[in-house]
Amino acid sequence: MKFQTAFVAILTVYLVNQVLNSFGVYGFFPNIDIPMHFLGGFTMSMLGYALYQKGIKKQKLPEWFAYLFIVSFGLFIGVFWEIHEWILDHTIHTWRHVAFSQSSNDDTMKDLLDDWLGASVSYLTFRKSKIQKQP
Repeated sequence: MKFQTAFVAILTVYLVNQVLNSFGVYGFFPNIDIPMHFLGGFTMSMLGYALYQKGIKKQKLPEWFAYLFIVSFGLFIGVFWEIHEWILDHTIHTWRHVAFSQSSNDDTMKDLLDDWLGASVSYLTFRKSKIQKQP
């Protein structure tokens, strides 16, 4: 996995999120965040793959470690995204009387589950592909 490939994928998902936010799509289709979190976990794990291949892979660690590192990287970013949403909810959204990003703790846990699913699918997609073997 090349860093450039991962960054382009991440940027694409981020831009789609911005467009959906700009047009208020999340208000009309609240479940649209499910595929967005899935894609977020997927693309962040692509970056985890790139990091793994750049340094850790050379140490010949077991396959389970690769899964743990790559998926944990995607989830780590997902946790920070949820913190970002919480901060927005308790500052800008409150000040401007805009709908909250996180409706409940259940929503946060569901979002993290979607991130995990996306990260796991990313791992399974790229673990044996030609993209993984590129320098």
